[in-house]
Amino acid sequence: MDWSLLRLEDYKIHQTNGGVVLSFFSSRGCPYICGFCSTFEYSGRSWRAHSPDYCVEHISYLKESYGINSVYFSDDLFMVQKRRAYNILERLCDKGITCGTLDVRVNMIDDEMLQRFTEYGTSGIFIGWESGSDRLLKFMDKGLTFEETKQCAKLLSKYPKISFWMSGMVAVPTETREEMYQTINGAMDLHKILPNATVSLWRYMPLPGTKLFRQAVADGFEAPKTTEEWRRVDPQVDDYRITWLKWFTEEDDRNIEMTQQLSRSIYIRKAYHPIRPLAWIKNGFAALLRYRIRKQWYSFMVDLRIQRFLCDLYLFALKLVKRQDLRRGRGDLRGNTSVLLGKGHTKVREVYNNELLLGMNETTANPYHRS
Repeated sequence: MDWSLLRLEDYKIHQTNGGVVLSFFSSRGCPYICGFCSTFEYSGRSWRAHSPDYCVEHISYLKESYGINSVYFSDDLFMVQKRRAYNILERLCDKGITCGTLDVRVNMIDDEMLQRFTEYGTSGIFIGWESGSDRLLKFMDKGLTFEETKQCAKLLSKYPKISFWMSGMVAVPTETREEMYQTINGAMDLHKILPNATVSLWRYMPLPGTKLFRQAVADGFEAPKTTEEWRRVDPQVDDYRITWLKWFTEEDDRNIEMTQQLSRSIYIRKAYHPIRPLAWIKNGFAALLRYRIRKQWYSFMVDLRIQRFLCDLYLFALKLVKRQDLRRGRGDLRGNTSVLLGKGHTKVREVYNNELLLGMNETTANPYHRS
């Protein structure tokens, strides 16, 4: 490929830890048949992959020519062939290129995989756990149970150097109110096991041609007829509506929309801070928000406004400290600040240098994630 044809500056992400990241597809397709996913409808169970040599050659070129030192693999499922995946990650690591995130299935993960990820500098993985209801998981043809997801989360908790994004869905066709709460509570249970993971809850997106799309249409969803109308299947737009669940009320819709926003946010995550009272305050607010999510109770949300104000104020203070340090020549643009930290306070330095600042880790929102 002639990379000069692209304005890669428009696609690079500059992270506060000095990382310069691009998204890269090393393969297309997926051998699994999840009923909500359009990949199977477009390409069947075929999986077409570039060779490790091809991937390493192109990513190395991007490093040499554009300063890329990290990559997000945007494959539908990067770990289809483990030997191939490990080959790519190891060779990139040898060249000083890390992996920011990749997709893997719950029932693929084991200790060997996580140890290799740690060894090769893989800093994040994306997992679709989908639902807390085993009936719905079976209906989706997901090929796993929620108990498997919980056991996987316990295994993941042993590897704190890796960030985890875990994606679930609510308002799935045929879902009952009880099953919706199973999924909501399941997400919060996963948060208990992995307090620093992003455990998202998205409203179901009806993708054309899929098994769940056909069920949604049968249950009352009006299929879009024009290109413009297809925007309303996106749960992030204002005219998205859940019409395939007869029991679903306007109040449910408002609550689930708020759940979708909060589940991905920094505000429900555990905070670490060298000044412990700050962490206690943040974690108290976070616990209240997790309770709100479990109960779907979003009245009088003064606590969220206070938490947003405190987080904004804290980040503003950090920027002032960083600027002061830079003027004195005792810091760098990546966030090393001797004024705030002191040379001997390594724990504080770790926190300041792109770790969880009141729960604010840059990996909370990954712009390349599909969920």
